[in-house]
Amino acid sequence: IYTQLTYINQNYTCDFSLEQLAMEHKVSPSYLSKSLKHELGMNYIDYITKLRIDKAMELLDQSDKNIKEITFAVGYNSQTYFCKVFKKIVGISASEYKGGVRPLCAPFSEYS
Repeated sequence: IYTQLTYINQNYTCDFSLEQLAMEHKVSPSYLSKSLKHELGMNYIDYITKLRIDKAMELLDQSDKNIKEITFAVGYNSQTYFCKVFKKIVGISASEYKGGVRPLCAPFSEYS
């Protein structure tokens, strides 16, 4: 599982499915899904989302990139979808976050 996690962590900006990842690493999608859930406490999609939103928050804090650039930099193909996911996970919009507003509670509490 650590090989697959390393791959995910290095390639989260790419568009690949659980099935593609399993095929690449010669394991069944079911086995990989269960292993990720056991190891991380969350499913594949939630983990990819967490990685992308964590990186987006870092870029919003530490770069001069605009939200559209950050959208693509973290692996989303649609700024609208990125902003929807960001607000759902973080609790405030990406624009508010970039402007210095911070959520009242820690992000990703739904994953804990």
